[in-house]
Amino acid sequence: MARLPGYFLLALVLLISGRGMAQKVYSDPALEKPLRLEIPAGSDNETYRIIPCAADGMILFFKSTEITADNKVKWYFTRYDKNLQSVWTKPVPLGAGMEYAGSNPGQDTLSLFFQTGESDKGESPAFQVLRVLVNKGSFILNYGALPENASMACFTVVRQKCFTGLNIKNQQAQLMILDLPTGKQDFVPVTGSPQTSFAALQADPADMTLTAVVRKQLTKRFWDNYFVRMNPDGTLLGETLIVTQAPERQLAESRIFSLPGGEKLVAGSYVLTSSLSDQHQKGTAKTTGLFIAGFSGLTQTSAKFTNFLDLKCADSFLSERDIMAIRKKAVKKSKIITEYSADLNLIMHDIIPKDDHFILLGEAYYLQYHTESFTDFDFYGRPYTNSYSVFDGFRFTSAIVASFDFSGNLLWDNSMEIRNLLSENLDPKVSIMFSGDDAVLTYLSDGKIGYKIIREGTTIEKTDYTDIDLSLPEDRLVNETKSRMVRWYDNYYLCYGYQEIKNLSYTGNATKLVFFCNKVRFD
Repeated sequence: MARLPGYFLLALVLLISGRGMAQKVYSDPALEKPLRLEIPAGSDNETYRIIPCAADGMILFFKSTEITADNKVKWYFTRYDKNLQSVWTKPVPLGAGMEYAGSNPGQDTLSLFFQTGESDKGESPAFQVLRVLVNKGSFILNYGALPENASMACFTVVRQKCFTGLNIKNQQAQLMILDLPTGKQDFVPVTGSPQTSFAALQADPADMTLTAVVRKQLTKRFWDNYFVRMNPDGTLLGETLIVTQAPERQLAESRIFSLPGGEKLVAGSYVLTSSLSDQHQKGTAKTTGLFIAGFSGLTQTSAKFTNFLDLKCADSFLSERDIMAIRKKAVKKSKIITEYSADLNLIMHDIIPKDDHFILLGEAYYLQYHTESFTDFDFYGRPYTNSYSVFDGFRFTSAIVASFDFSGNLLWDNSMEIRNLLSENLDPKVSIMFSGDDAVLTYLSDGKIGYKIIREGTTIEKTDYTDIDLSLPEDRLVNETKSRMVRWYDNYYLCYGYQEIKNLSYTGNATKLVFFCNKVRFD
């Protein structure tokens, strides 16, 4: 039986950024109780973020309200060790209007990408790349300008070079090559179509060769995807149209994975063009199934497509009514069921290697709204009711996991229900860990960890739930928002987010809002 303790005990107070950051860390090895970090928060809109750094601990950082004399904003960074003890805390002034956009881990250096937010771009969007030398507690900052209307789609840092795929509204995408020691920038347009965009980017550490998946817009709703190879200076080595075997198939999300021997896999999700008509909703990404395409050099060697309706676990994430409706359509038009689409909104994870095969993991969601009404009066004073829809967030419903061999053949599949998880952001919520042949799927919601154990598609342990421990026995969870559960090192995870906690044993105001972080072990 899987055991999921958290981790608590020992208190210290640290003043950071002009505010009291009361940090409670609890630890009792004899009782194996949780380690837990709590930071008082004014609201869940504060900018606390956590990035796991394996055995080096973790980095917690946030944007303060402190402004320097040269109009920069101080961001505070703290490194915690594996016992959630603070090792160092340092401020880093970044440009006004900068927002965190993504991270890239290295062997001993964590690279963070910042760019001007939507409201601050104006006519001169900018970026900053901050490298954190985790063990030394030192920082190296690069900065520069971006083309107008450019936004970072993907970036990677390899051997003192930062390669950034920039998508530019209604224009060709550009590859920005930043030499980190000198700060020299080069911009290389991705040509071949009036409008292009990056879908994926990978740099080979051995020879610095770049591999990308680039979309070329055909019409407002349709595009082609190209497998592109470039030299480290952005010089095009060649490009190949990714063949989907059927014109009605289009690639949705793409990921790149290197095989032994230098061959590449491009994998992700695809959609049938017949399902594109309802993609007017903001935040939707309709998908039909999973795809895997193999490449040797610039030659496409294979292409395999797996409709969600072909998966053995389809009935666990699709309702019986949906499946019956699709079957009726297929019978009516004398077609097979997999010529139709389940039309899932899906977030894809990066490709996960496992021995002589690999795992694709996706999370299904839908957009949730509620209706609000108010009474108004017409010209004659007669009352009438006005109603409008209010967007609540993205409701996550299930995780779909499938294993493939390197030729793209489906080996097994399974899924896990996601309960009570409503999020403002479309970022992955589910983690996967392997213990021998067993795969453990986990997520955090409403103060509970949901987990399921599978073995090559067979469910070993059905989805079960365990509570995240709070600081005190008298504490009760009132509300939890923006929570995440991420893999840390070995069989340890980090669970973090915002919690509103009530303690009736206190006099006066018994409710507090905190940013929390629990260390969790899975046995």
